[in-house]
Amino acid sequence: MERFKVYIINMPKDILRKEKIVSLCESYSSFLDFEVIEAIDGYNLHQYKFDESYNKDIALKYLNRNLSKGEIGCLLSHVFIYHKMLKENIEEALILEDDVIFEQNLLDFLSIVNDIKLDWDILLCGHYSFYLEDKEISSPISFWNRIKLAKGFCLHRLANYGYGTHAYVINNRGASNLLEHLTEFYLPIDHYTNSREFCNVYALNPTVAKVNTNFISGMGRDSYIPWYKKYKILWSIRNLIYYFIPVK
Repeated sequence: MERFKVYIINMPKDILRKEKIVSLCESYSSFLDFEVIEAIDGYNLHQYKFDESYNKDIALKYLNRNLSKGEIGCLLSHVFIYHKMLKENIEEALILEDDVIFEQNLLDFLSIVNDIKLDWDILLCGHYSFYLEDKEISSPISFWNRIKLAKGFCLHRLANYGYGTHAYVINNRGASNLLEHLTEFYLPIDHYTNSREFCNVYALNPTVAKVNTNFISGMGRDSYIPWYKKYKILWSIRNLIYYFIPVK
């Protein structure tokens, strides 16, 4: 297969992360045309004109808090790649964050992306509800309108929120659509990439990329964790109900 364009987001200070993800991508270099993108440091934003775009009032309305500096830096890093894709006329690309891990099955999926016969903006290669220590708690997906693919993969709509921007495929149209919505932003980037309100997104099942739990620091939605620990069976029933709720 032709080498797939990959952008890796990395903070220069995170040398170990860079070494690990570059080494991983190099082991598949015959399939991946990867490029490391220097992440925008959320704690050094004075050089970026984001105040005009960030709507604090709407953030407080939806989140009951302001976006953190890290969340703003993360969002701007992804936005930079979207602009780069349009400028360089990149038709589709895989975006990876430097805390991701994957194996051969990611390459298996990338090899069939061009065979997918439906309209899409984003294909989530990894998604989750939250992480509990080193365990990924999956995001709920819907049975309805699922698309069966080759090699045992299916594309689903998310039935509720799914989080994570550690690994997703985005096409040129998806980058353009998101940039239109992100002229004013008030949510973390994964609220945009993982929501049909902002783009035509599908979630891959099974997922082919996960977060390296050695690098986890406050990931996921911590407010869910006490509830999950106490009502684990109810959480499973909840996801089963979501699975059968019709989603377009």
